[in-house]
This record gives sequence, C-alpha cells and structure tokens, in this order.
Amino acid sequence: MGELISVIIPCYNVEKYLDRCMQSVLNQTYRDLEIILVDDGSTDGTGKMCDRYALTDARVKVIHKKNDGAASARNFALKEMTGEYVGFVDSDDWIEPDFYSYLYNLIVRYRADIAQCAYVLTDGSKKPVRVGEEIQVIDQNQLMDIFFRTKGEISGYGLWNRLYKQEILKGIVFPNGYINEDLYYLYFCFLNTGLAVVSNQRKYHYFINENGITRGALKKQDLSLYYVWDQVIKDTKKNNKQYYEKAVLNRKRAIFTLLSKYVVYGVQDRDIFSKRWVRVQTRELRKAYGRLMRSESLDVKRKLMLSFLCVSPRMACCIYRNLEKNGIKVK
Repeated sequence: MGELISVIIPCYNVEKYLDRCMQSVLNQTYRDLEIILVDDGSTDGTGKMCDRYALTDARVKVIHKKNDGAASARNFALKEMTGEYVGFVDSDDWIEPDFYSYLYNLIVRYRADIAQCAYVLTDGSKKPVRVGEEIQVIDQNQLMDIFFRTKGEISGYGLWNRLYKQEILKGIVFPNGYINEDLYYLYFCFLNTGLAVVSNQRKYHYFINENGITRGALKKQDLSLYYVWDQVIKDTKKNNKQYYEKAVLNRKRAIFTLLSKYVVYGVQDRDIFSKRWVRVQTRELRKAYGRLMRSESLDVKRKLMLSFLCVSPRMACCIYRNLEKNGIKVK
C-alpha cells in the first residue's frame, strides 16, 4: 500500500455522465485511492449509481445528503476523508489513466505541497494533443501572482486539475451557497502552500456542458463573484496586506466579468439585473478603467471589450454581435 489519495466527487443529477467519470477514476494506475461520492440530493438515478459503485469496489464510499450545492458536498467529504493527499473531480469530467500517479510523483520528486497539470476543454469528441513536458516549481509568492493574474494568466480557479497535501487544507471550509467557492477555497489553500509544481501535460478533461451553472445568461447566482472577492479583500486587509491592492483590482475586474457576461449571454433575472444595475456597474467600471487598462491582467481582446463597455453596454452588445457574425471571437 502506498500513500492514500482521497478523491472527492460531488454528484447532482449526473446519471448521463457519471459512468464515464467513474470509469476513469476506478481505472487509475495509482490504485491506493479512497473515492468519496457525495450524492447531493439527486432526483434522477445518480444516487443508485453511486451505491452500485460502492458495492463493486471497496475503495468507493458514498454520502447521501439533501441538495445544498457543491460547496456543501465537498465540506461533507472533507470531514470523512482519510487520505494523506486530496483530489477533486467534477462528476461530468474525466481524467487520464495516469492522472494521480503523475501528480503524486511530481509532489514526491519536488517535495511540493501541490502538483498541477494542464487540462483540456472538450465535448468528448477529441483526444488531447501530446506536447513535450515542461515543469515549473514555484514558491508561494509566484503562486499568489498566478492566483491574482498579475501578468494576464488564464483563469485557473478550478480545484480539479491538482493534487493537494491534506495538511495544507486543514481548517479551510468552502463557503456554502456560492458558485465561485473554488476561488475562495484556493485563495486560502495557496496561503498554506510552500512549493507548487506545475506541468503542461494535459491529464484532465473538462467537459463543456452547455447547461452548466457557469454558462448562460446572467443570473442571481453570478453575484457570488462579488461576495467571494469581497471576502478575499477582507482577509488581505486584515492578515495579508501584501496582496490587498491585487485583491482590490480583481474585485474591479469582477465588474468587467459580469458586464461581459451580460453582453455575451444576456440576462435571466431582470428584476436584479435591471437597467439601473447596468448603469451603476458601468459607472464603477469607468472609475477602474485606467487601472485595468494599465494592468497585465487583461489581454488585448478583453481590453477591447472593456473599452466598448465603458462607452456603452448597449453599444458593446451591438459591436459584439457584429464581430461574432464575422467570425471574430472576443470571449
């Protein structure tokens, strides 16, 4: 027996995808796994599927609970897990057969607290293109720069493409009821990290689910992005002042993110996202315009969108649709 890895998989109404996910986890070349399935009050056949996996493989544990979201499901699992290492997999995604052996060996080789690999955005029809291996070993300051995207890094707030030493997760709880709980959790996780090792190898398959909660029209849940950044700002102001200005800038960027979603996908909850809300947020974005344009946290396309939004969100909608018609993507 090697060191135990606890794999946490929240499940809610995923009977269509769960078998693909579970087969990829059960068939890992690293065998010393504790697989915790959290059935978050599913109303389809997901719960029964979870129980069947537990009957056929002793490594699988199942928790049934009332529906309360992915954050609550993960918190339940973290209380029950016993592994020296922890991994998170979303129930509609899947992983390469050597995903955990690869990440585990990176942690051991470089004496790191976290190992991270690249991921593939996929609809399931294509296999990842092989690339030559590139490894980076980074300290906490470099890791926090990546978190705050100080040099325009791609958003990397998902939990799932990493393996964590259990000890760095102690005392951290997911905020319940918010869809951006990964961002909150990773902030505190990274603060406990000494070294992280990052690989460019694509070992995780992130399924592009058009019905997922992170896609589609702007809705009430999306406001959690404000809440999460407010909590990060609160902590940096009190305990980690060296990151305060970076947190404030990212809170301003959150306004840009939500207004961009308004332009690209439209609005679902019009009683919340009224014309007045758009005007207020646009005024706030204009105040932050100079700082955001000078920062490296936005690439050229996003700075172009920022300029459109600061002139007029309605104009930005028109420009966006015209660009899309001509095959120019600004997302």
